[in-house]
Amino acid sequence: MQVPLSCKPWPQEPARDLLPGQLRCLEEIRNAGYLPFTASGSMIGAVSETSCVYIIYRGKSIYWEVDFVRYNESVKSLFTCDLIAATNSILLWLEGNDLSIALESLKSFIVDRPGLKPNNNH
Repeated sequence: MQVPLSCKPWPQEPARDLLPGQLRCLEEIRNAGYLPFTASGSMIGAVSETSCVYIIYRGKSIYWEVDFVRYNESVKSLFTCDLIAATNSILLWLEGNDLSIALESLKSFIVDRPGLKPNNNH
């Protein structure tokens, strides 16, 4: 897959508007051999040969929306309160793992919407 048209490969785009957690996430994705990107506003993401992930900052310093995409089709979109756990899931997804495997390390950090505590029933 290619970087979406409205996005720019990272680190070619200046990182002045990114939060420290976003920078760490992009660095881990790049170090794992995938293509990270930035977009307007607060969105970052990454692509592999078959998969893509969009990570959107949703405020209050800890809430993120993660959209898991495979072959240009959204498979799952969720909110999380932990970008580190999300990064681990994202790397598993980009490797080509099933969604259930990718979400295993994230399930304790999924929230129904930003501002809520994790709901461990996911």
